[in-house]
Amino acid sequence: MDPALLNRMLEVITADELGQFIDAIVDAVENPDERPFCQRGDESA
Repeated sequence: MDPALLNRMLEVITADELGQFIDAIVDAVENPDERPFCQRGDESA
């Protein structure tokens, strides 16, 4: 990853938030959900 891009991202979110975002992407790839996004709800709580 381009270090300049990562630095720009970390100016607006924390490293922890970036990790949570990446974890969500990994989970979505490993466990695809075929339901429409509007029907999924907030399952992170």
